[in-house]
Amino acid sequence: QQRGAISFNSTTQLVSSKTFIPFEKENEENIDFLIQKKFEKIKFEKTPLQRCKRDYVPSKIFFINTENGLVIEFDRRNKTVDSVTWTTPEVASIELRKIQKCEK
Repeated sequence: QQRGAISFNSTTQLVSSKTFIPFEKENEENIDFLIQKKFEKIKFEKTPLQRCKRDYVPSKIFFINTENGLVIEFDRRNKTVDSVTWTTPEVASIELRKIQKCEK
């Protein structure tokens, strides 16, 4: 089972983001634990994935803090955190715009 991922900028070869994927029954799988305890001093913008196609109802909600470059992907159907990504504020802002414009 995949535990995480690291992405690199193809031009600079520097790390552009790192993603953590919690295992089942870990504290980090619980959105309340992440929001209220682990990242309690960080304010998140709760952004549900939009219903961009008529016959598709998405179950993902993203909790994004663009200032810190933090993106939490939450599955509201399963009530579990799918991933926690640390990236640059610029990339987090781009992700937020993509989600809001149905480009995700």
